[in-house]
Amino acid sequence: MNPNKSKKSKTLIIVVAVIIAAFVGYSLFFTGNADDLATLSPQDINQNQTGDDLLIIFAELSALNLDPAILRNPVFISLQDFSQEIPSEPSGRVNPFAPI
Repeated sequence: MNPNKSKKSKTLIIVVAVIIAAFVGYSLFFTGNADDLATLSPQDINQNQTGDDLLIIFAELSALNLDPAILRNPVFISLQDFSQEIPSEPSGRVNPFAPI
């Protein structure tokens, strides 16, 4: 077999594989979504995307009553801060993508 012919056939196979992969990717990610969104009205979007879980959490947080006496409790006052200061590190260039 001719080396040039073998090289051309490999290139052709790679090009066909890339085209098939692009078609499959396009069909998986982009088909059907635009039609579904075009038929939805704003009322449908609001009904479908209600933040029920966020509303429940908000209601639970609103019902909380915090007692500031906790901050005056001797046990709270006796707590010690063991945090450590984080040393500053030298930064790099202002624009890392600028030519050197």
